[in-house]
Amino acid sequence: GNLNIDLVADISGSMTDFIGDVKLATNNFAENIGMNKNKVGLISFADFINRESDFTNEKSAIQSKINN
Repeated sequence: GNLNIDLVADISGSMTDFIGDVKLATNNFAENIGMNKNKVGLISFADFINRESDFTNEKSAIQSKINN
């Protein structure tokens, strides 16, 4: 427990056909990681790297960013 874990997602054009799968996988991870003990952050990249969410233990907040 007590981990800070960044989920890193490739959202470049080459991933267009797979974005739904990426969202499903990252949502499943957030659902099952045990966010009462751990914090999750979200980073996306294409041409640039972007921190979408700082580390949080609020599952709904991270899932909102994943689905945005």
